[in-house]
Amino acid sequence: MPPIMSQPPLITPSPACATSPLDPQQFRAALGMFATGVTIVTARAEDGTLVA
Repeated sequence: MPPIMSQPPLITPSPACATSPLDPQQFRAALGMFATGVTIVTARAEDGTLVA
């Protein structure tokens, strides 16, 4: 088994992150810019049966 190598983090947090309060509205708006990758589609025929 190869040895586990320690690597530095890919992203270093900004010092402002530790001191700035997180605004829930801005956070929600930022997350809203990304698709979740989940789509649900439902349909019924004219007679009410499910369409696959």
